[in-house]
Amino acid sequence: ATISAQDIVEKLGEKDARATTLVVTIEPGQSSVPHRHPGPVFGYVLEGQYDWGLNDLPVKILVMNNGYLGMVRQWQEMFYDRTYSEVDISVAPDFVKLAEAYGAAGFRAKKPSELHDVLNAALNHKGVAVMDIVVSKEENVFPIVPAGANARDMIVQ
Repeated sequence: ATISAQDIVEKLGEKDARATTLVVTIEPGQSSVPHRHPGPVFGYVLEGQYDWGLNDLPVKILVMNNGYLGMVRQWQEMFYDRTYSEVDISVAPDFVKLAEAYGAAGFRAKKPSELHDVLNAALNHKGVAVMDIVVSKEENVFPIVPAGANARDMIVQ
């Protein structure tokens, strides 16, 4: 079963009612850029972040930030001979500063050696925390179904 944006929003709404339960949401970077590609979840999360910060709710948001619109970039790499168009979002907002602007704590890991400390700090932070985890720009996700193809044409590696 897949988890929809609405499922996460509902869980985060439940969070308001039960302030002692830890809630963690993991966001792909492309969903986290409200000004160019309003993601299905982070936009909702961003709107609630102010209220959660006021109430010190232990909500944690992990952004997997590769600086690209990931799925579209992967299609352009695999099926269009790396002809990239409108997928570079390296001008995305600074998620740490954005978190702080909403009264949340912001943490960033740029190297694998920093990941443990960032996760530990954010998960142990009393209130809302946003983790900006910088990942490889061209890491692909599988399985993927080519545009216009059937599920039986899925590429698994």
